[in-house]
Amino acid sequence: MTIRRVFVATFILSLTPVVSTAQPVLQTQSLDDFRRILSPGLISREVTSEKVSQLNAEAAKSCFAPDAFQRAIPALPIRYKRPLPCAPQNAFDRFVMWNQIALDTTSMDHAPPPLGTPDNPALHNYGPHRSSRVMAIVHIAMFDAINLAMRFDSKSPDKPRYVFATYLQGIPNPKEDASVDMAITYSAGETLKALYPQQVDVIENLIAIDEGAVLSGKDRNAPMYRAGRELGITVAKAILRARRNDGSAHEEPQVGDPGFPLAEKSGQWRPDPVSNIAAALGGKWKDVQPFVIKNVPTFRPPPPPSTDSAEYARDFEEVRKLGGENTERSRSERSADQTLIGTFWAYDGTAFLCAPPRLYNQVIRQIVQQQIKDGDTKDEDPKLLNYARLFALANIAMADAAIAAWDAKYHYRYWRPVVGIRAAATDGNDATHADVYWKALGAPASNSVRGPNFTPPFPAYPSGHATFGGALFEVLRAFYPDDTSFSFISDEYNGQNKPAGSDVPRPEVTRRFVNFRAAEDENARSRVYLGVHWQFDADAGIAQGNQVGSFVVGSTLRCLDDDGRALDCKPGSGFDVKRKFLISTEKRVLSTPFTPSQ
Repeated sequence: MTIRRVFVATFILSLTPVVSTAQPVLQTQSLDDFRRILSPGLISREVTSEKVSQLNAEAAKSCFAPDAFQRAIPALPIRYKRPLPCAPQNAFDRFVMWNQIALDTTSMDHAPPPLGTPDNPALHNYGPHRSSRVMAIVHIAMFDAINLAMRFDSKSPDKPRYVFATYLQGIPNPKEDASVDMAITYSAGETLKALYPQQVDVIENLIAIDEGAVLSGKDRNAPMYRAGRELGITVAKAILRARRNDGSAHEEPQVGDPGFPLAEKSGQWRPDPVSNIAAALGGKWKDVQPFVIKNVPTFRPPPPPSTDSAEYARDFEEVRKLGGENTERSRSERSADQTLIGTFWAYDGTAFLCAPPRLYNQVIRQIVQQQIKDGDTKDEDPKLLNYARLFALANIAMADAAIAAWDAKYHYRYWRPVVGIRAAATDGNDATHADVYWKALGAPASNSVRGPNFTPPFPAYPSGHATFGGALFEVLRAFYPDDTSFSFISDEYNGQNKPAGSDVPRPEVTRRFVNFRAAEDENARSRVYLGVHWQFDADAGIAQGNQVGSFVVGSTLRCLDDDGRALDCKPGSGFDVKRKFLISTEKRVLSTPFTPSQ
């Protein structure tokens, strides 16, 4: 039976400042490791008036375009009070803009200064699991604020205009007109301030600039603007309060900590011998309270193949041939296109790129931009709310997918290819042969001073990228046909970001996909080309992500009738709850398909 999870938040009118819920999460050794490998070097602390004028002049006309700040990031300090990334023309533009601001904020959080510098304003919500939680919180706040603001109908002030359920409960419907724009600004801004306390000055400045743009000379205390501002702050406080004790406020464990011993048995995960990162990143994430799903272990995929199996030998040989770095002792058979695919989807927690949740938000942005129709973004059109719902559902699904994936990762604790290939003499499989010099092409340490490329510091099975992608595309299928084609420019190949140790940016590359399935598969497959995953990691990840995405879309932010009662959303407006997903990818099918027993 499908059970809907909601967090009950008591409505409090007090507009006292939002309290930060962020806490330092990396132990000293892990912090030093990430700074050693990922730091882009010292960023200039001087920002000239000419640079400010240039950034303001370059502010994108379209709020979907890559913003001027993103293009100028390598020259800016983390606390630079940057301008708005675009000039919103309506509430939809403003929503898209604050999504971009959230992506910019987390990209800066993934840009640590080098070792030996005392200032470390980054790595506060480091990694794919923590980034997904942040993005879910911000987008829940924006969706609920828009949803509540749009419920007031001046023609029928005593009858709320219901379209979708809110995520939070306990916040009453407005009794007067509330500015949707102001609600967006404050719901997004206040959550980001709490989640990234080291960037508070930057975010407060953006809130102030955007409020000025909304008011355009009008009185900020006029009833409509006051109501929108208070609504945004109230929703932000409510979602932050709901997540305050969700289990995320813990230090990331390291190998050697209690419960995380250095493994010695064949098939068991142990750190990458090339990068030597101490962290067991996400090792306790299974205990974080999900946003929607219940009984997290029921979302685990079946066990990975044993190391003495034919399936393991097949995938071993494949990643050995396609995922290795070319060295004097070992040569890869990977094509140039496969190499590009591996890096294109990477976003491996590196400087200015952040982690996979940022990548997949950019995918949503480009799909929405390419599919949008005239009239869809008018303030009074319910489709505005549906776009906010799409982003909220996708980010909720990815946050819960992270909890489910990391639960499975540390339940199975399966080794990565760089360890398995070097230790093949111990795997009990006559069809595999050890290569003690084999190195993965690796997750690209983009924009770092020296790298090296690395294997992510957590177990292999299932693939986090594949699980995130499976959740994302399953949500997208609730809004668009599965055969929707789209093109996408990754920040790894946007003409700005650079390989580790290089001053030359990679070229701009656009990849085109005939449907969601093609993108979903390529995203998962990319990890094999980097040599950081086995193909069975990818297969299980897609299936697990699909299951989480399906459950989330059928369980929260439901369609409502005119009296506020929940009903099943029609296909295209939300989700066809009768649809089931059981298969993984075109080439591979899980030997034991799984269906969560919720």
